[in-house]
Amino acid sequence: MSQVALTRNNTERLEMKTDSIATGLSFMLIANVMQRGIGFVRNLAFCYFLSDQQLGMWALASSFFVIAAPFAVIGLPGSLNRFVEFYRVRRHLAAYVQKIACVSGISAIIVCVAIVGFAPWASELILGKTQGYTTMALLAVTLLLVIIFNFLNELVCGLRQPRIASSMQMVNSMSFTGLSLVWLFYSNDYRGIIAAFAMASMLGMIPAWRGLNTRCLDAFQHQETLNPRGMWQRVVPFAASIWIMNLLINLFDVVDRYMLLHCASENIEIGQNLVGQYHSGRILPVLLTSLGMMINGMLLPYMSADWEAGRPDKVARSLRSSFALVSLFFWGLSTAGMIFAPALFNQILQGRYSDGLAIMPMALVHCSFATIAMLLQNYFWCAERGRVVGFILTLGLVLNLALNFYMVPIYGTWGAMCATTIAGAAILGMTISALRKAGIRLGRRNIAIASLPCTLIFSTWLSAICLGIVFYVIVNTPWLLAESEKRMLAEYLQPLRKKLGF
Repeated sequence: MSQVALTRNNTERLEMKTDSIATGLSFMLIANVMQRGIGFVRNLAFCYFLSDQQLGMWALASSFFVIAAPFAVIGLPGSLNRFVEFYRVRRHLAAYVQKIACVSGISAIIVCVAIVGFAPWASELILGKTQGYTTMALLAVTLLLVIIFNFLNELVCGLRQPRIASSMQMVNSMSFTGLSLVWLFYSNDYRGIIAAFAMASMLGMIPAWRGLNTRCLDAFQHQETLNPRGMWQRVVPFAASIWIMNLLINLFDVVDRYMLLHCASENIEIGQNLVGQYHSGRILPVLLTSLGMMINGMLLPYMSADWEAGRPDKVARSLRSSFALVSLFFWGLSTAGMIFAPALFNQILQGRYSDGLAIMPMALVHCSFATIAMLLQNYFWCAERGRVVGFILTLGLVLNLALNFYMVPIYGTWGAMCATTIAGAAILGMTISALRKAGIRLGRRNIAIASLPCTLIFSTWLSAICLGIVFYVIVNTPWLLAESEKRMLAEYLQPLRKKLGF
């Protein structure tokens, strides 16, 4: 019997209650509309209550968590999305998860101890100036809790439980908002926000523990003996690719802030103020990017399941259809955001963040490019060709560093955002080229759709007019979306319409 047939038979014998892609996506969208709305209000409150410098310090601390969390666990939890289904159908899931958790935990503890042990040096690197051991211990504890939260989130996503993952994110977001706002009523010290983030990570783990016990417990029972050597030989190359990829992506995401901190001015406080301005302009783009990452994280296990079942053509079709739909979705959200942004910045924030408002259109374009690129790169993760993604991201990071190094001292926040957007567009272009070499042609139509967010750079109202024209064309003709893609969209939206009652 072939390996594909064996996998299919094992899958049939090991039934597990999972969410369909349409149901999971619709539930995730509902939860995330609420979650991102809460996060948007929370970030506005940070901008309102904190000074530019304190906002910049929080932005640097949150950037540290983004970089350090995957770095500290050497990328191993990133393999869960890809290999949970592989080891589940072979009755090795419990041993696989235990080994990944053990090695990841040891590595994370070593990194956290090093942060506290080398506090003066670490604080200079992370925050731009020396902080006490108490502050660095708080950073280390928060980092460890964020790592555990991320591990559980990757696990439930790998088990195709997007509703549980969405619940985790919702609890985390709501508790972080509540705790941080309570703190801001009493103090404007960014360290209280870090403590609130740590407690929110703990609370966000509760839905995962409950969901794993009620929906997924059978997947960890009736296990067979796992060959550790064979497991590590398969997992380590993929995890190393994930580790390098996460490091490159996260460095790409934060290099502009650290360039502003260290290169914009010799005065470190001016740099922290610029980081605060830059952070304000990325409030909406970052929320949209995080939504895109969740969508991509949810799609990968379904693509992986099709790949393992011997259906690579279905993976390619899903990639092409999702490419067009996600591009239009994020363009629409970005345009809507820019319509309301001037009133938001000028009235609620009292014009304090004019530099942030100026860079927002370009930040939204970068958000769209980054989300689309991550979506397309799912193909290489399914094919276990992470080296391709790593090579593309390395070139993009080098370009980003070079452009930032040249533009930040001259143009400040605008230069940082322009450099990052150009590098992001280069990454998207290289990803499309790599897919073409792999035999997957996305089509000129889809590439044209992906470029439409660039209209935001010229004018918000130009973008809105173009969006209206595109919507009319989609509804009345098959020129931009084929009938199969419209049916896919209707399938995704049907559970959403039922939940909302229309």
